[in-house]
Amino acid sequence: MKKREAIILCSILVLLLIVSAGMAILVGRTGKQANKAEANETTDMKTFADWTEHAALSQVPALIVEGSKMGEAFDVGAGNALIDVERTTLEDYTSYLKLLEKTGYKKLVDNGESGIAESVYASTYTKDKLAVNVTHIVATGKTYISAGENQVFSPNLFYDDSYIANNIDSAKTKLHLFELTGQANCLIVQLKNGHFIVSDTGQRLDVPYLLDYLEKLAPQGQKPVIEALFFTHSHGDHASFMDYLTVFPEAANRVVVEGVYFNEPGKTAVDQDPTNRSVIQNIKLTTSLLRTSKGEKTQLYRPQTGQRYYFNDVVIEIVMGQEQIFPSSYFTDLNESSTVSMLNIDGQKVLLPGDSGAGLLRGIMAAYENARGYFEMNVMVAYHHTFDTWSTFTDFCKMDTILVTRHEAYESAINKHFLEAAKEHYAYGKGTVVLTFPYHVGEAKTNAPIERIYTTADVYPAVEETVN
Repeated sequence: MKKREAIILCSILVLLLIVSAGMAILVGRTGKQANKAEANETTDMKTFADWTEHAALSQVPALIVEGSKMGEAFDVGAGNALIDVERTTLEDYTSYLKLLEKTGYKKLVDNGESGIAESVYASTYTKDKLAVNVTHIVATGKTYISAGENQVFSPNLFYDDSYIANNIDSAKTKLHLFELTGQANCLIVQLKNGHFIVSDTGQRLDVPYLLDYLEKLAPQGQKPVIEALFFTHSHGDHASFMDYLTVFPEAANRVVVEGVYFNEPGKTAVDQDPTNRSVIQNIKLTTSLLRTSKGEKTQLYRPQTGQRYYFNDVVIEIVMGQEQIFPSSYFTDLNESSTVSMLNIDGQKVLLPGDSGAGLLRGIMAAYENARGYFEMNVMVAYHHTFDTWSTFTDFCKMDTILVTRHEAYESAINKHFLEAAKEHYAYGKGTVVLTFPYHVGEAKTNAPIERIYTTADVYPAVEETVN
């Protein structure tokens, strides 16, 4: 190679090295700038602290959408606070979930790609001690974000094949409309494995009868196992089992309870119905007296709108909870704090609306406006307020069978429209009504009335007279 050509080649190599070094520096700077921009974006990200002083929400990234409107944050009970964002879409909801993950939150569970009837979508995220629940209502264009610390979540939020592993041969799922005293409320689902789901437990005088009944239904020689003890709300005619335990704590040993499910109302609700504060406190206090099948203390879980629970052969969907109606639509008492659920049993649907009043029923109809087929159900269990609250809801639904926990159902003119909406209806007055699934109209059985052997003195401790 000639000297002149060698010099040219060396010059080119040097030039290439300079260009490469320059590019490396540029890429490095660009990368650092990008990392810095991302860090700044995370650091500068708005939280709900700009809209509320609630400690839990102030740690949560804000959902900011152009044209959206931020609602007022409020207490929804058990240390949880909630804020809603209006004029949001399902896309905004999914984008917000990605934002949570970007800021270090981990998804615990969601209710699937289709949500509930493609109308209500819900996800739960956790970070350190904080839990964030995000619920989106498609029809109303609202997204609700609630947050609280140290929440405990039911293992039944996750499907497990073992739930049906211990089914009894030829067993059928049965639903018992348990007849109690007066206008009390109790529904028992007898699962194929011999265990139970119990929704509400009546008044204190009803509790001994309920315990006796469960012991008779349980497999011979076994203590009744309640996989889920649900309280729709904290009125005494629904939740007095827990009041009973405050006086007779030893009664907790008569049953095994895997989990208690109760959505504690917030201050806004309780202040409108303060006489029931003691019931709320007793639910929280006496849950610790109960034990699971493993001998552990029973946990108190908080069911929320959009969640789905799996129990043996029954799936329970939380149709609507108080978080989606408070405080603007709340009416007078804790009936509006009822948790409304849909039981899916052998391909059939059973609605438990608690004591929903007009506010909660309006909320349901607005949320499921485009999914009325979801409310074409086999059975509706009308706890005693529901059926005479708002006939418009009866028009919204379609049901074959109505079970009413109030014997006056046949006597009141206001209920005529409600009762005529179904093919058949049963009410208190003749004994516990039992439906076996899959259920067909006309196949309900009515047990003989329970012999009334307990008195008020048996459930209320005697009060010694004092002499002044």
